Amino acid sequence: MNKGNELKTIKVLFFIEQHSISYKYFENMLAALKQMGGFKVEVFNLIRNKEVNDHLSQFCSRVYTFTDKAPYKKQVFYIRRIIRQSSPDLVHAHEVIPAFYAAMGLMAGLSGIKLIFHRHHSFYRNKATKIMERVAFSRCNIAISVSKTTQQAAFKEHPLGKKKIIQLYNGIEVTDNGMALPVDMKQYNNVPKIVLLARLRARKGHDTAIAAIEIVRKKIPGVLLFFAGEGDLRKEIETMISTKGLEKNVVLLGDVQNIKPLMSKMDISILPSESEAFNLSILETFACRRLSIASDLSSIRECITNGETGILIKPGDAEQLAQKIIYFLENEAERNRIAENGFKLYEQEFKTIVMVKKIAAVYRSLFAKTNAKTN
Repeated sequence: MNKGNELKTIKVLFFIEQHSISYKYFENMLAALKQMGGFKVEVFNLIRNKEVNDHLSQFCSRVYTFTDKAPYKKQVFYIRRIIRQSSPDLVHAHEVIPAFYAAMGLMAGLSGIKLIFHRHHSFYRNKATKIMERVAFSRCNIAISVSKTTQQAAFKEHPLGKKKIIQLYNGIEVTDNGMALPVDMKQYNNVPKIVLLARLRARKGHDTAIAAIEIVRKKIPGVLLFFAGEGDLRKEIETMISTKGLEKNVVLLGDVQNIKPLMSKMDISILPSESEAFNLSILETFACRRLSIASDLSSIRECITNGETGILIKPGDAEQLAQKIIYFLENEAERNRIAENGFKLYEQEFKTIVMVKKIAAVYRSLFAKTNAKTN
């Protein structure tokens, strides 16, 4: 931890939950901060996964994790010890559970360390999660919301804490990491291909997508819909596909650890979700110069202007989704025009370096305020 008023290098301890090396959000952020200079970064990953943590260690000074599956009280004491050992200037916690653990770890005798709570969801349904969110918010110096929609939700939850709630969009990079796709895409050459990039979970609109493709295949029999993602609704979705006789039109890829080569084979990406905070798959679609057709939700309207950077549909409206898919499969020039606009928007607003520069400014602002008070 830096001493005195002037901070030449800010030491940041990230608190995260990263399950897979396929998730590039954190490593891209860490790499950009390292390249920028002026920051020393360490990571506490709540997930005890050696492969993931060894991988993350390439992008920061050190990675901490739990040593065993200890009871909650033991975990808090362990976290407090790790924070003291790391001696950061600030802790940057992503999502509610890491932020809760960070807040509890910072409660006693560590009041000089700043805490940033980075909210990636607009609201929390579970009662226990809501309690953890309140604890994290009460201790944090700044709460970052990833969209204006999540910021407004935070304002409603914490009307007395509005001053510390800021909005900052996520940024991503999409590169070919060389990892093989789950299937050989050559077998699907010369047919129209649609993809839905999302976990197989409630509210992501897989049922709407299946109903839409049932309509589309009447006009375009060879159309294929790919689900890229895994989740607890897999069996339910498989049953839905077989009940409708769509086995030849819908392909479940499972987890895809290399998005770019997959997207290069697709014509359109869809996201018929019922709710979203700010979806990264739309940004991945933009980055790969593909057309995004997504639900008309307030958070999605923050990156999709209908007819310009993407296409908006009514959530749950399979007929409208089907008609939009048919139209844009048959109108390649218009599809490419909108996709190119989406790519330009991504380059301007949603690259990792754009996000990290703003995050770095937030870090510095915390210590600029501290310095101003002490001078």
